[in-house]
Amino acid sequence: MPSYEMFSRYPDLESLLPRKTLGSWLTPLKPLEHLSDKLQIKTLTKRDELSHPLYGGNSV
Repeated sequence: MPSYEMFSRYPDLESLLPRKTLGSWLTPLKPLEHLSDKLQIKTLTKRDELSHPLYGGNSV
């Protein structure tokens, strides 16, 4: 689990706030080859729909 500044400042708070994993981070980048060829620069898209198997994207 990541460390949070809030819990560093208020250590008793961590035991009162349960944590729930909402998604799988980090999501991958996918090359957009056709667009990259057209623009003559490497173009990528972030695959946020892979952040959760049921909800995906920013719905999480």
